[in-house]
Amino acid sequence: MYENGNSLHRLVDDLLSVQKIEAGMMKLCLSEVNVVALLKETANTFRQMAVSRKIDFVLDLPDKSIPLWVDIEKVASAVRNLLSNAFKYTEAGGNITLAVMENTMDEKDYCRIVVSDTGRGIPVELQHRVFDSFVTGGAAPSFSTKVGIGLRIVKNTMDMHHGTVDLQSELGKGSSFSLNFPKGKAHFADDNCEETVYEPTTDDNASPTDEPVVPEQVNKEELSAARYKTTLLVVEDNPDIRQYIVSLFPE
Repeated sequence: MYENGNSLHRLVDDLLSVQKIEAGMMKLCLSEVNVVALLKETANTFRQMAVSRKIDFVLDLPDKSIPLWVDIEKVASAVRNLLSNAFKYTEAGGNITLAVMENTMDEKDYCRIVVSDTGRGIPVELQHRVFDSFVTGGAAPSFSTKVGIGLRIVKNTMDMHHGTVDLQSELGKGSSFSLNFPKGKAHFADDNCEETVYEPTTDDNASPTDEPVVPEQVNKEELSAARYKTTLLVVEDNPDIRQYIVSLFPE
């Protein structure tokens, strides 16, 4: 329930981020982070989904740490958006991989994060527009939610980090998104950024210190006194968030 609550919170944050993006109000809060640990923590929220959907979710991460100056929340949000799309459009028995590597481009050092899947893929005619705000798939409505605000936030995050995002996709074979972050922090010199110290979670499997408040059991006499029983319809395409919302309303 704790993770589902966080997912709902992050969804609202993403919706608000779109407004800030368009208004030019977004600002980075930089920290030096071990990006390998950050990706492990981000991937944890998708492990149960991988099991329930019978999808092979692979973390291709090195044993060593890779330091990187980034806005942790924004980068985690970008990776979550890419993973969410991958899970949404990959069928049971498919594969999703989250990988990270160091490389050099134009004599500059970069860190590359890659999310790849064996899902439906994206039509060629949509690939050059997937990072625009609220793009819908016209003749292919099944892709409409895949190219909405999530990928716009990803593109904006990479622009703010002076990085790039690359897409390779083929219908029926899957998609691969690559996030390329320049290493160091000299490229932020002229930006209006804040710096903070990142304090990572020491145990990926540990319970959060701030446990969610569990509502007290509803008095049965009070329930029996009710004359009518109301039916509530919850419409949400994310199964984790849907389950969390339903759990807020006891029968």
